[in-house]
Amino acid sequence: MRLSRAASRQLLALPLSACLLIGAQTILAQSPDRSGQDDQRIQEQDAALELYRYRLVQTGTRLRAYPRAAVEQHLEGMTTVDLIIAGNGSLASANLINPSGHPSLDEYAMALLAQAVPLTQIPRALQNSRFALRVSIAFKLPD
Repeated sequence: MRLSRAASRQLLALPLSACLLIGAQTILAQSPDRSGQDDQRIQEQDAALELYRYRLVQTGTRLRAYPRAAVEQHLEGMTTVDLIIAGNGSLASANLINPSGHPSLDEYAMALLAQAVPLTQIPRALQNSRFALRVSIAFKLPD
């Protein structure tokens, strides 16, 4: 899901303190299949998951903005999304598991992640593997 031109015009670039805080954690239960793998390979995959998480947060941080309507209405909240990343780096699925309470923030978070995932480089140890991440995006305006 890409942001349309109309949606892009509705975003407001604000100082970093007014933008988004993006965090991600790996969901180890849904990481690549580990049956029959040795400890070294498992450690490599764990390190690769952490590297991907870090890269995704960086990419999302570069793309972040704050929806104009949300600023005007002083909307804040936190959205949590479970992502399934395909082995080729595309977004296989995104599931909103903890909405912010404001549909415009949730929609923006989903669009931001859909844009960020394909731009995020997959570490070699995860290439051609399907894996999952849980991402939280906090929308906070300055006081």
